[in-house]
Amino acid sequence: MSIKVDKLSYTYQPDTPFEKEALYDLTFEIPDGQITAIMGHTGSGKSTLAQHFNGLLLPTDGSCTVNGLLVNSKNLKEVRQHVGMIFQYPEYQLFDETVLKDIAYGILLRGVDPVEAEKRAADAMRLVGLDPETLGNRSPFDLSGGQKRRAAIAGVLVMEPEILVMDEPAAGLDPEGRREILNLVRTLNKERGITVVIVSHSAEDMAELADNILVLRQGRLHAYGTPREVFSDSSNLEEAGLELPLAKQLLINLSQFLPGLDTGAYTVEGATEAIIQYSRGEAHE
Repeated sequence: MSIKVDKLSYTYQPDTPFEKEALYDLTFEIPDGQITAIMGHTGSGKSTLAQHFNGLLLPTDGSCTVNGLLVNSKNLKEVRQHVGMIFQYPEYQLFDETVLKDIAYGILLRGVDPVEAEKRAADAMRLVGLDPETLGNRSPFDLSGGQKRRAAIAGVLVMEPEILVMDEPAAGLDPEGRREILNLVRTLNKERGITVVIVSHSAEDMAELADNILVLRQGRLHAYGTPREVFSDSSNLEEAGLELPLAKQLLINLSQFLPGLDTGAYTVEGATEAIIQYSRGEAHE
């Protein structure tokens, strides 16, 4: 398993008047080589939990283990060599003169030779769909919104993490930019073998992308399973302040007029196939 969480709890500002319990007694495992979504209503603890995976936060109680390495104050440097963290709107962290310099900054701090660092930065640009020949020497502030987001992601990928933790990676992008980022995530996972953990509130996106979905409710583990398992119980999702993917909602609504329609699908592709199969059955009758 990539990440193992055992009886983890977290309290902000303990033993002060501002003490606030954010996570309660969480136990679960995130499998290696898959895409796992963390979902929940605003304030459910999603981002707080994600920040434990690379040691930005340390458990108040319990433990978090990454690739067999206990996340604690003694192991932070080693943990962060395994885990790359991409926050919401990572393009706001771009700062250097050129795109290549910005992407190479982290590995230069690690002591990588400047020539090798530039080569690896160029490779990271290609990986996220940016051409280093035409864009590498441009200011990152001259890029489009989607290009800035990908350049910021490249700045994490150049560190060659085995696990990528992403907090709402498609937030604020137009539909085209959103598709590009989600396709990039899929490519990084399927072709590069990177384990991905995504914090998201979008049932539609995660229905299409995730292998597993973990749902938090008020800091507690509310549900955990495959998309089919999690999206099979609408009332359970509603308790967590979430809605079913629109494709599944459509099938449920249609089933009132189309008796026998399979409502198990939760993606657009799956719903389309269910409707086609139903129509073929009707025509055959």
